[in-house]
Amino acid sequence: MIAIAATGMNVVDLDYCSARGITVANVRHYARHSVPEHALALIILLRRNIFSYYKSVCEGQWQRSEHFCFFNQPIHDLAGSRLGIIGGGVLGQAMASLGRALGMDVVIASRKGEVYQKPGLTSFEQVLSSSDVLSLHCPLNSETENLISLDEFKKMKKILNLLVVFSLVLFYSCEYNNSDFDTTDLLTGNATEGGLLTVNNPLISYVVGSGVTYSASASAFQGNIQINSVSIYKMFNNSVTGGVSNRVLLKTIVLDPVVGTTTPFSFTFTYEELIDGLQVDGAPLPSDDGQLNIGDFWSLTYDSHTSTGSQNTNGNFTKVAVGTRYAGVFTVTESTYWNSGGLQGGDWNGTDRIVESVDASTYRHVGLAYWDDNEYFFSVDNATGYITISPEDLEGNGNLLNGSPIMTCEGAGGAFESITCDATTSVAIPDDVNGEDVLKFTVGYFRGTGSTREFFENLVKQVD
Repeated sequence: MIAIAATGMNVVDLDYCSARGITVANVRHYARHSVPEHALALIILLRRNIFSYYKSVCEGQWQRSEHFCFFNQPIHDLAGSRLGIIGGGVLGQAMASLGRALGMDVVIASRKGEVYQKPGLTSFEQVLSSSDVLSLHCPLNSETENLISLDEFKKMKKILNLLVVFSLVLFYSCEYNNSDFDTTDLLTGNATEGGLLTVNNPLISYVVGSGVTYSASASAFQGNIQINSVSIYKMFNNSVTGGVSNRVLLKTIVLDPVVGTTTPFSFTFTYEELIDGLQVDGAPLPSDDGQLNIGDFWSLTYDSHTSTGSQNTNGNFTKVAVGTRYAGVFTVTESTYWNSGGLQGGDWNGTDRIVESVDASTYRHVGLAYWDDNEYFFSVDNATGYITISPEDLEGNGNLLNGSPIMTCEGAGGAFESITCDATTSVAIPDDVNGEDVLKFTVGYFRGTGSTREFFENLVKQVD
């Protein structure tokens, strides 16, 4: 016996098994809730053009709109639209129930080529020509192979959503030309019309003060219409004011296309290149990246220049998000605690420490030795790694640890009596290979001469 943990049985040679007395069984009613619900989610995604609007918002088009009503893509209601279902089994019937619940006009197709229609069914051809959404729920076998071909596509409405559900779910959305099978992909913003790119870096973290050169890469599909070059454009979004910059060319990459292949390419950029020519609310971006806000970001969009002379903006883009190097969760690997000149140990090794970004240059250290309700603030000199712990809190008041003034290496609060406090014991050590950055902190609080509390921690950043 062969048991298939799915509905489709096309992966097994049924004739061979039948001739040899081998029983083949599948899973009846497989995913009878999951598949229809997933299909419904895709219908909403496509009918409401959610993906395109998400892309537009990320690119700043909504922020630049003169009206709060933002309609740069068509939006279609489910209620009143026709849902055509091909395959009236358990999954098809469940899909029909969901469609009716949302006010859709549901029709279930009879078998392709069937002359006489059973009660409750609509001819296959009429379902094709009248449906706004087609949802296929049928196994792949000799009867359903090539069920939807070029001829069927030509019979469909000019704009439709097609969901194909076999034992797994495949979905796509296309606008079909009535004269031939020339498609424009609504999901990628027309990017497939001779200009399809695969972007390898959807998100790049820009680390303030690092001064490094960043890189990104992508590949271009070379079909009958080739991509001769790709222009990368930049646009900046201010997370505090909501301001969005103008769109400016970052650089253009010239390709050497070969039909039937993909052409990989890469490019680099610096902070100076990112800010050049950009303005937000009439002002240029700051030359010092320390003036950026945590949460600010650039959007890098890709325009393909094709062999037909067209220029197509791809739906895929790269977000360059402003962050700070040392924010994250760390593990304490070394710890020492001195109380009034006596060593009290350091038995909080193995505990987690959270380091948060406050702004582009300030961090919050949460916790102190055994006390999680303490915090202090620090900055890092990226050139030397030296950590400067602030004697103040974010409101400008003197910071207190366990109710007493904080002690820092710069002399605030009082002098250290037991622990050396210098550039070797308060320092950040970046790890550019594994990302396991190290932070060393020496800090204390003052309760009078001979009564200081002094602490040392060595933290190692946790890497996913």
